[in-house]
Amino acid sequence: MSKPMLDLPMDTKNHSCTCGGPASHLEEKCPGCGQSGMRVKGGTVRYLLKGEHTKEAESKIYGLCLSPDCKVAWYAQDGSHHFTTQQASVPIWTKLDADPVYACYCNEITRPMVEEAVREHGLTSWESIVDHYRDDNICTCALKNPSGKCCSEAFEEMIAEVVI
Repeated sequence: MSKPMLDLPMDTKNHSCTCGGPASHLEEKCPGCGQSGMRVKGGTVRYLLKGEHTKEAESKIYGLCLSPDCKVAWYAQDGSHHFTTQQASVPIWTKLDADPVYACYCNEITRPMVEEAVREHGLTSWESIVDHYRDDNICTCALKNPSGKCCSEAFEEMIAEVVI
């Protein structure tokens, strides 16, 4: 059974990538670590929660906690509740316990794959790396990426780490 898309963002395209725009952050701080989180729509959170937790997610704005050692995945902007990384159906790339660490959730490209593409094939753009591993570039970031945004920023950071 497929999950309902509900209130997923449908206007995530911008001129520099095929699926997302720049992330904005919430003023509300993460209840686990006190850091500001990345703004995410409730539909993305609901889609990425494990089955038994999807009913708990509301049509709200959430913050994605990016702190590596914090166990909070998403928290409601109004402070009413939060979800942990254990309740998420995918690993969150910034967390210390993420396994695997995805550069691209849509095309299932991991950090080791990015490292190999850069070191062994000289590829230095997210587009060329996706093309190297996949015949079709799938863009479903609103569904598959915990931020609900394009993975190009995380991809570029991983590429830069290898190039340095």
